[in-house]
Amino acid sequence: MAGHKMAPTAGISNLPDELLVEILSYLTPQEIYRTVVHVCERWRNIASDPSLWTNLTVHPEDLVARQDVEGHVECCKNDIALIEVAKMTSLRLDALTLRVSNRIIVNRLISDFKPAFPRLKHLDLKEIAIDKTAFEKESKLPCLRSLSVAGASLYHFYNLVDFRNIRHLRVDHLHNYRERLPDSEYTPNLLYLSQTCIHLEELELYGAPLPDDVLESFLTNSRGRLKTLGLTIPCGKPFWVQAIEYNMSTSLVKLIIDQEPNFLEYFFGDIDLLGMRNLSSLKYLEFSVSVRGYYDNWNQARLREFFHSSTFIHLETLNVANVRARGDVVLKSICTEFKFLKHLKISKWSGVSDAGIRAMLSDCNYLETLELRKLDTDFEVETFAALPRTL
Repeated sequence: MAGHKMAPTAGISNLPDELLVEILSYLTPQEIYRTVVHVCERWRNIASDPSLWTNLTVHPEDLVARQDVEGHVECCKNDIALIEVAKMTSLRLDALTLRVSNRIIVNRLISDFKPAFPRLKHLDLKEIAIDKTAFEKESKLPCLRSLSVAGASLYHFYNLVDFRNIRHLRVDHLHNYRERLPDSEYTPNLLYLSQTCIHLEELELYGAPLPDDVLESFLTNSRGRLKTLGLTIPCGKPFWVQAIEYNMSTSLVKLIIDQEPNFLEYFFGDIDLLGMRNLSSLKYLEFSVSVRGYYDNWNQARLREFFHSSTFIHLETLNVANVRARGDVVLKSICTEFKFLKHLKISKWSGVSDAGIRAMLSDCNYLETLELRKLDTDFEVETFAALPRTL
């Protein structure tokens, strides 16, 4: 045995770099910079391959701030895996999402990237507020197609982004944008944005209602192209309903309604449940009823009337929240009117029983997923046994 020649080992460490890069491509960037880069120097170098870093999402747990005696803040956790790799790969990034709330860390992170993102197509900063120091003046985002930002940061992007190329625009907390600008600038700036975004396919503006002329400009310039629309609806504005239905009747696929407080009486009263009964191309509808007190019974009746009279013949996904009375009756109306519904989510409903759920399952033959959230009912075991397709 002393002269026996040992066969070479075939461990993963003996694989060529090209094959290891291909293996790592099955991991997310988060998994790479949390684990792989800490194995050894060779693995760190392999993990720095630009092809692995085309889509980067940074969560709060990925970074920890450390402040020294001079007041400088640096990212000390996973800095090798994230900051240094980001410096090398920013030229390759296609998508960047930041979920870090600490503004100092965000500014440091962005400033560590190269000044240009020639390939970046998707940028998501909607959960953070950046300041003007985050992006240098020479920074450009020439290929950006999708932009999601917080309202407080929107005006920083006017000189960074060619909005004529934007296909998807989402702005959260729009009220913060208004608070940062005088009234004489707020509406003109939004009008400029609406007139510049000439190729929009998805528009989501939440947190404050738009001025009427801004809404009309957005819808008119996007007529026939806009497929997704998400808005905070103002109180008592029938004009909004007419504008949306007139411009989007044959193109809109996804509609998300966010509401101002105390909006209910207009939602079901003056404007007759949005009046959007003729959006024949609609496949996804999401809204919240938000009823209170003596309005409950009246509004569930109006809700059933809306379902009955709508022409949403292609509706596949329905998300309705806050039905506070006679949930079983409303549920039956949904199943009766939308026979081809595939995905249903109901949350914060009252008056939903075991019998109502079982009846719905027997009527909705095409239902693939059912999501029940925060209902005021304790269901029987038999009810859950009848939900084999439930998520």
